[in-house]
Amino acid sequence: MDGTIDSLLAGLTFYHRVRMDEGIQTGISRDRAEILERFEIVGEEYDPYVAWYVELRCEGQGLPEMAEEARQWFLELGPVAFDGLERLASSIEAGSDPTAVPPLIWSDFSSSPPGVAMKLVTGALRQDDAHHLPDRLRSVGRHWTALILGLESTLHEAH
Repeated sequence: MDGTIDSLLAGLTFYHRVRMDEGIQTGISRDRAEILERFEIVGEEYDPYVAWYVELRCEGQGLPEMAEEARQWFLELGPVAFDGLERLASSIEAGSDPTAVPPLIWSDFSSSPPGVAMKLVTGALRQDDAHHLPDRLRSVGRHWTALILGLESTLHEAH
């Protein structure tokens, strides 16, 4: 990684964002382009600002290029993601402040795929959301498989 904006944002990313209007955006992006996504509208009032989020950013050799390959890759990564989300949640409970210098970046994974660097990035806009962040991160971990399987392709085939 050379430190440029492009190198920081390139790669494969799983994201889960909850907006102020309780809309939930979950997806997978490849080199900053969404390839799988799901957006759920929950609240009635429109407020697109993100209340809290978590991203699992992956960089390295051999990352999948196609949407369904990326889905399978993240499904197989489930135990590592679950462990990372649990450990990040415990770190926040132990004293890391997710609102001190947003975003909070964590990369102390117990394992990762060969040649792949991974980091969890999370943050919250309001103190109340930050206070509940550990529980929300654990919820993402517990629902990892369902979140990944619920994603839809953003690519539409021409007929």
